[in-house]
Amino acid sequence: MTNKTYLDYLHDVLGWMSNQVCMHTTALGQANKSQSLEALSDDPSNYKDVYVMRSKTHDWLRDVYDTWQTENGKIIPKNVELTPTIVRHWYCGDGCLDFGGRGEPSARIKAEFMQDHLNRIREMFGDIGFKHHITDNGAIIISQTDTREFLQWMSPGHPVPGFEYKWTTSIEEQKKLRSAYESTQTISTHE
Repeated sequence: MTNKTYLDYLHDVLGWMSNQVCMHTTALGQANKSQSLEALSDDPSNYKDVYVMRSKTHDWLRDVYDTWQTENGKIIPKNVELTPTIVRHWYCGDGCLDFGGRGEPSARIKAEFMQDHLNRIREMFGDIGFKHHITDNGAIIISQTDTREFLQWMSPGHPVPGFEYKWTTSIEEQKKLRSAYESTQTISTHE
């Protein structure tokens, strides 16, 4: 799940490769669709507008997809290195700060890769130098002592638009930013 602010930012970053960001389905449309699916609720306030980002059709994009996705699941290609840009967008989509009631937060990122690729991820995170561990279910957890430096490494000087709350290490500030985010949140897909 992402948001329109982030998709607009990504659209600008991708330049000519991105066609547009547009509304796919309104919250009311989602609620109406749920009526036919016997969903738990058809109340539009329980749904968000759905936005999509459309990219140009290009053989290179198919090659990228095929490099990361196999018949058996998602993999890490051998030639990929973890850069701040790669980790930043991974964190936006699959990461969070876990305050866990212990004061300083730890950064977490889901790593839904095939099991034999988790060792590669472990090595890659070791190479970038932040204390971390990977849980049995594939969550990468950056140590509390390294989380602030990790956040700065990913986005020096500025968080990613639409996900500012994922960069604040104050639980009060995060709650305030996240509340503002959730009031304008949209479910987004990439077509």
